[in-house]
Amino acid sequence: MKAKSKAQQKAAGDSHVIPPRAIHSPRGGPDGARAVVFRVHVAGELERILVPEE
Repeated sequence: MKAKSKAQQKAAGDSHVIPPRAIHSPRGGPDGARAVVFRVHVAGELERILVPEE
């Protein structure tokens, strides 16, 4: 997981919370990644906002 240039490695069983409106870009390792993701959104608002790459 990379959020604002802060890479974090996760192991099996680890959890992580991404704050609302945080710009983030998850990446898998050399063997890929598996994740169970729960996303909560306010009704009527966009589910995600794409940010142009720098």
